[in-house]
Amino acid sequence: MSQEHFPEKFSALPEICYSSVVDFNLRHRNEWHNTKRSDLIYVISGSLTIVLPGVSELQYHANPGDILMMKGNQAHKDIFQTNKGLKALIVSYLWMGDDDFFAAISNSPVRKFNTNEAREVRWQLERMRETVNKKTLLHDNNDLLANSRLHTILLLLYDIMRHSGNENSEPVLTYKPEELLRAAENYIICNYASATLSRAEVAAALNVSVPTLSRAFEKCSGYTFLEYLTQIRLDNAITLLQDGSYRVNEIAQLCGFSDAGYFARVFKKAYGKTPGKYR
Repeated sequence: MSQEHFPEKFSALPEICYSSVVDFNLRHRNEWHNTKRSDLIYVISGSLTIVLPGVSELQYHANPGDILMMKGNQAHKDIFQTNKGLKALIVSYLWMGDDDFFAAISNSPVRKFNTNEAREVRWQLERMRETVNKKTLLHDNNDLLANSRLHTILLLLYDIMRHSGNENSEPVLTYKPEELLRAAENYIICNYASATLSRAEVAAALNVSVPTLSRAFEKCSGYTFLEYLTQIRLDNAITLLQDGSYRVNEIAQLCGFSDAGYFARVFKKAYGKTPGKYR
């Protein structure tokens, strides 16, 4: 486990926040959702397809024995047939090494692996599954054991990526400019509340370069990336102002503005009055 092979942050143990064998339901299938934690999804039965916002071509399909890794704060939808009995081990976790893990080979928020080709990983996952099935409460040394087992799995998967290039984990995409624009708009609609949302993040999520994304906005719309993002935030701010349940500073935070003062300035420039007077 040399420093040359593993990034420095990989030495930290991950922290498991939730683990369970889950029978997926309609909420997972019909709604966009995400969590602040990263997810490891080990498919036990049935099949699952993860779709990223607004890009029907960007799909990751998993059958029994497959693993899907989903980086935290990534909006997505799960597609599956309810009559096929989709069951999976879900492990949600926090880890200092996440950024380097998902940046390996290419900067995608989803990774796919087949445990039939990684027997040691499968063995570790089956041990985790047995623990969950027995409903063993994780305390003290058991916490350490579970976190250590997940740590081993993450290092093994990273090693697989580094040696194989993870060739099958990334879908190959080609976009027409108007398709890319729609995909970017949908990604923004799902993630506008993040104050750090940027062109670079959207471009990385859609597997295109920042200049390619910028050209799609310039060619197919009458607005820039920043103008569109700002308008989406303002539209949602108006909805919350009309609701009347939130203070102005809360609305600023919920809509992705860095602070209430900046929100007020942007709002007044667009509508001729401050958010407080708009009510």
